[in-house]
Amino acid sequence: EVAFDFTGVLDEGVAKLDNHTLTRLNPRRCWALQWAIDHMGALSTQAQKLRRQLTSYDKLLDSDDEQKLYLLWEKHPEKQNVSIVIGMLKVGKKKLFLLNEKQQNYEVEALCVLDFFVHESRQRQGFGHVLFDAMLVEEVLQPYQLAIDRPSNPFLCFIHKHYEISEPLWQSTNFVVFRSFFDDHQPRTNGRGFQSHSMSEKQSSRPNSRSSSISASPRHCFSHRGDSASGIIHGTAPVDARPTYAPDTPQGRKNTRDFGHTSLW
Repeated sequence: EVAFDFTGVLDEGVAKLDNHTLTRLNPRRCWALQWAIDHMGALSTQAQKLRRQLTSYDKLLDSDDEQKLYLLWEKHPEKQNVSIVIGMLKVGKKKLFLLNEKQQNYEVEALCVLDFFVHESRQRQGFGHVLFDAMLVEEVLQPYQLAIDRPSNPFLCFIHKHYEISEPLWQSTNFVVFRSFFDDHQPRTNGRGFQSHSMSEKQSSRPNSRSSSISASPRHCFSHRGDSASGIIHGTAPVDARPTYAPDTPQGRKNTRDFGHTSLW
């Protein structure tokens, strides 16, 4: 809860915020908006066990990659001049160098899911799906056209459950795209190496973090229907999927070298 009525300031339901909107709604005019963004960003950081906060008012204001924050909120049904912030979803455009399943090189600028959080008091009520759908409609995109910054295996199952998309491809930068992502892009034709690219913010923010290349398949996604929205989004819910490792990842190369295959089983 925040002691401020966002009615007339934010769009009802899901509000889209970018640095232009935040400049107009500066803290002098709407102090509660800064507080809400910073507070939800801090809660998301705690839920994901990150060392540094990914989402804040200042980060959005200073972003140079067209970051947008989708904020799900409602007016308090009983208290006057009080709003309830339910969840947030941050996206931004990143320049990515990607490999498809045939190891073809792609250089693309993609909209990336960077942070996603639903308040614990509103989990398991479908608000994550509402928030994700609102973003897709506003951005005029299909889910397979997104890149995701280091999603958990339960989050990939969330995507499969609601959008029937599977076969994620982990990249060396810890971003994930789906096989159908490449249908809209052409591979690079020259053989020059990649010069610069965006790295996962979550990877550098995790204590003792290391590269992961776990793939989620549909058969693993529905064995835990009781998982909370927080577990789906942040990976705290148990999922007993067996990890497989892509051959171009460090663990995949190690397994191939040591055992002659890329699976741990």
